[in-house]
Amino acid sequence: MIASSSKSTDIFFFNIAGQQMGSYVLDINGNDKSVNVSRWADGLYLMSSVVDGNKRLTNRYVIRR
Repeated sequence: MIASSSKSTDIFFFNIAGQQMGSYVLDINGNDKSVNVSRWADGLYLMSSVVDGNKRLTNRYVIRR
């Protein structure tokens, strides 16, 4: 959950080799954000969130078709 007092939230996606796959600015008003991963190869990816300039969370995602 992102505090309503936050001014900016960015998310970054990386493949397992450390290559940045994309970056997105989240809407503070809580609107959903979708990320098109259809061109990404199957594998493990990391998503890091940065809130007001501070890294908050890193999650792992597996894409398998």
